[in-house]
Amino acid sequence: GYNLLGLPLEKVLLLSIAGNMIPIFLVLLFLEKVVAWLSRIGLFRCFFEWLFRRTRVRAKGLEQDEFWGLVLFVGIPLPGTGAWTGAVAAVLLGLPYWRALLAIFTGVVMAAGAVSIPCVLFRRNPGLGVFIVITVLTGLLLWLIIRAVRRVRSTVDGQKRR
Repeated sequence: GYNLLGLPLEKVLLLSIAGNMIPIFLVLLFLEKVVAWLSRIGLFRCFFEWLFRRTRVRAKGLEQDEFWGLVLFVGIPLPGTGAWTGAVAAVLLGLPYWRALLAIFTGVVMAAGAVSIPCVLFRRNPGLGVFIVITVLTGLLLWLIIRAVRRVRSTVDGQKRR
């Protein structure tokens, strides 16, 4: 909108953030209800039980970083990440509604900035700016993942010694 249509940056940011967040209120509110409704069917019930159990087991020990992990997951503008996928992850992890909403909103604002900054700074070559921002944000995400894995390993090692 800013580069192609010449719209004011403030308007583009406001519309992109609002457009991302409006459906998230509903996804976070109703996804569990839809899952419960679909779980009446045996095949779906087995799938959802497996998926929820697996997600919660893998997230054990990461409670401290769930919020910021979700922020980074939503905030890094890559395919397969974003507000919708973040909302599904928040429900699977059992995050409380307002905490999930705040994390997703923070990530959406971060993604809007991550995409807007290179568009403004590298107006003639926005691809270079996007590449730089995605590289930095991916580095942050990898750092968070490595930190979480080390914490889980130290917890598991501590339990084995007992």
